[in-house]
Amino acid sequence: MIDISDLKEKVKGLVEGITELSAYYNIVPAGVSNGCLIQREGESYEGRVTEGNAYVPATLFDVLIFTFQGEAGIDACDELTSAFVNTVDGKHSADFQLITVTDIREEPYDSESGMYGNWVSLRIRPA
Repeated sequence: MIDISDLKEKVKGLVEGITELSAYYNIVPAGVSNGCLIQREGESYEGRVTEGNAYVPATLFDVLIFTFQGEAGIDACDELTSAFVNTVDGKHSADFQLITVTDIREEPYDSESGMYGNWVSLRIRPA
């Protein structure tokens, strides 16, 4: 069984360790100019339904790497997103059996707020 609280803390530590930005779940506090928003999207299962073989669980997360630094922060945000994806995709560790990047989506620049970001969808199989 997956311990969701433990997994969320490990994912937060992973995101903060790679991006060197503060990561938050579901809500970003006011006044944060750069950071990561993490949303747990649910569970998925894979594997064969053959006798003796169990489904392999995975948890789905979306990570938004964002900046509120206006157009000046767009290139840095894109570079950080690329570095994050290149580091985590296919990763194996003591905490994660496998991390797969399943999607990367741009959060378009909002000229009113100065916000820009990239969503990275992760499929994580805990160790």
